[in-house]
Amino acid sequence: MKTAVFQISEVDGSTYLVCLRMTGLQEACALESWLKMHAAPGKEIKLLGRFNAVHAALGQNEAEALILGEGAKNSAGAVFTVEELVDRVLSR
Repeated sequence: MKTAVFQISEVDGSTYLVCLRMTGLQEACALESWLKMHAAPGKEIKLLGRFNAVHAALGQNEAEALILGEGAKNSAGAVFTVEELVDRVLSR
């Protein structure tokens, strides 16, 4: 199962990244189509892709370490995958 990432852009310029574990590309494309049909006027929905892991950083230093290939070793837990976060929340 991979994580599908959707970009949802609002009229006011704000944007949300929504990450969902999905079993296949067809399922992700179907959800994108459904969201486009049911979204409020002015919202733009894009499927950015499906990924094995989606990493998030809590600050610029952590982002730089992640981008430069230093990863989480110098980030004191401030770099994590979305999948890890979901697992933690669901295990409660």
